[in-house]
Amino acid sequence: MKTGAEPHVLIEFALQPFGYVLTLAGEPYDPRPVDIGWFTTCGYSEERIIDLPEIPVLPTHEPFPGDYRTKDEIRRDALECMLREDGHADPVAEAQRILADGGGPTFFAAHGEEW
Repeated sequence: MKTGAEPHVLIEFALQPFGYVLTLAGEPYDPRPVDIGWFTTCGYSEERIIDLPEIPVLPTHEPFPGDYRTKDEIRRDALECMLREDGHADPVAEAQRILADGGGPTFFAAHGEEW
């Protein structure tokens, strides 16, 4: 759920190398997945050339449906969360500084987390 927005009710199923998200209600929070609902207009035995030039290739590193963050984005968000829990005044800027300085692995290790 996203604060101030209608919930996105979805079903996501994946079997490498493909994954699909079926939206049941609401709008997806990530605009990158494309609508392939028009496939239903194709006949069962119909052969057709399908051009999907804009089909996205999205990372899936977490078991959470609809989470297409890269590993670096996940680390940044985790770092910000740890800084927030530590009571840091500006966790966003501090996380950016730590990552820019290459201190992420050390910070995570000090908090008992894997990089």
